[in-house]
Amino acid sequence: TGVGGVYTYGAASALAQLELGGGYEELRYQNGDDFNKDLERNTTPLRATGFYRVAPKTRLLLEGRNTNYDYTNDDDSDSDSYAMLMGVTWDATAKTSGTIKVGGEKLKYNNSTYDDQSNATWEAGVKWAPRTYSTFNLSTAQAFSPGNDSSGSGNDSSGSIDAQTTKLAWNHSWLERLSSDVSYSYTDNDYQGSPQQDYIDIVGVGLTYNMRRWLDIGVGYKYATSDSNYPDNSYNRNIYAINFKASL
Repeated sequence: TGVGGVYTYGAASALAQLELGGGYEELRYQNGDDFNKDLERNTTPLRATGFYRVAPKTRLLLEGRNTNYDYTNDDDSDSDSYAMLMGVTWDATAKTSGTIKVGGEKLKYNNSTYDDQSNATWEAGVKWAPRTYSTFNLSTAQAFSPGNDSSGSGNDSSGSIDAQTTKLAWNHSWLERLSSDVSYSYTDNDYQGSPQQDYIDIVGVGLTYNMRRWLDIGVGYKYATSDSNYPDNSYNRNIYAINFKASL
């Protein structure tokens, strides 16, 4: 369960803008026998992004982030992630729009059980619209994510994952109220301080129906496969979804 919000100071056409974002999320497992209890956590992400317009449809940006991970049953994994990124964002120009951010990230643990981690981080996304009713989105990102010592290597594993993800998605409107989504993503999870690596492929399809101006109803299916050098962590998974999106 979670909640989040963004506040923007400055008009969309202004020379400069400031964007402040924050949230809170609780992760809880319903397994019996306290299985996965050590993974339960509260996450508090905060960010501040400054924009400066250098052209009518192009802005430079500087972004700072802090994410606090508070584990309810594992104090050794309590940590803070600090990141600083700079980049550029552009609005629709010759059918394309996008954002590119690059920088560095540091993951600091409250206790000395695990070593602190530092790494490059980036986010990039480009949207191409050959037609007004058909768009392609290509995105890639690298960042630390919370993990666990699933390799069984004890304290040699930091509990963090260096995750690299690339995703391609296609959205097409077939009728005025009916659209489809097709996507493919590839993720390389590199467990820090451990030889474990997981390679995850996900293929997804979905349909969305605009029932009302303010209400969308969608159905979707995803097939995920994880290939790990630790066989116990390999899997095939079918994911079915029904979603509702309401707006004011």
